[in-house]
Amino acid sequence: MNIMFKLEHFTDVVLKEANEKREQIQQEMEDELNLACMQAKEKALKNQDEILKLEMYKIEQSKNKQLRKAETEARKVMAKLRNEKINEIFIEVKDGVYEFMKTDEYRELLLKGIKEHREQYDNFIVYVTKNDMKHCDFIKQHIDVMMEESEDDFIGGYKIKLNFKNAVIDNSYERKLEEARKDFNLFNVS
Repeated sequence: MNIMFKLEHFTDVVLKEANEKREQIQQEMEDELNLACMQAKEKALKNQDEILKLEMYKIEQSKNKQLRKAETEARKVMAKLRNEKINEIFIEVKDGVYEFMKTDEYRELLLKGIKEHREQYDNFIVYVTKNDMKHCDFIKQHIDVMMEESEDDFIGGYKIKLNFKNAVIDNSYERKLEEARKDFNLFNVS
């Protein structure tokens, strides 16, 4: 009985030790498995975070590209609308100039301008449009000046050729309108 008891006791001790060893191995495997899972999870989260950042970057780039494109289109539309408005304004101004050219005030303004040039220069020829040749007699009644019909067609006003300098002073409304348009465009550049 003693041997049986000892054998039983030995078996219990070995089984107990085996169970403890098995539990220890199971715990170590569980810990390793948990660690491996945690590392895999961290790696997956890190990869997911990197993928998310990359996708966010791509979305941001795409959004910026679309914004730049929309801004460019908006500027084109605004420039087109601005040019259309400028054209409308200058058409109205030209129409107003043509209406003004039918008045006595226009004839007086021609005379005044030519008189001012007469005070500065002696030897010159005044060129006016075919339409303004009708004012020549009126102007010559008030000032001794040589006037001719211009070969160039321009809107109102006159051009003076200085004989001693072989230079031309362009005092036409057309030139003034062109300068005003250039100044207007420079002023309105965005």
